[in-house]
Amino acid sequence: MADRPLSEREREILAFLLSAPGLPDAEVLRRQAEVAVCSGSCPCGCASIDVTVDPSAAPQAGDCPLVEAFIEDIRAVHEREPLVFWTWKDGGWNRWRRHRRRGHYDPSVVPTNKDFEGYIGLILWVSGGWLEGVEIHSVGNFRSPRTFPPADLFDPPFMRE
Repeated sequence: MADRPLSEREREILAFLLSAPGLPDAEVLRRQAEVAVCSGSCPCGCASIDVTVDPSAAPQAGDCPLVEAFIEDIRAVHEREPLVFWTWKDGGWNRWRRHRRRGHYDPSVVPTNKDFEGYIGLILWVSGGWLEGVEIHSVGNFRSPRTFPPADLFDPPFMRE
């Protein structure tokens, strides 16, 4: 994949994560974000991206702790940007255990309350003082989103030492 400009949503998510309270060198990282480009994406098709910053276009930051954010209101995500849910084929869980991989993600699934259990998380990766990427991960009966959910659906970002 050739480098490309970050999408509007990718920039929104990057700015959101860089707003974590007390983030060291936040201003330097924000300057990097202004010139960052997408240099790759996850092979699974989720929204995760690799980010590259031209060192001649922005200063290097110091060490940075892990920055994360989470959404637990999966219903709100689904209402704004529909998720794709898992369905079981041929008799459900017990049969699946015996025959493995009999289920699949199906865009026609009408989700139940149980399908809305889980979370979606974000991780900001910084390595050697340079922005490196934004990872999306999820736990639940749904496929990890192909695009980042809007930042306003996430709880505030925080640093993890």
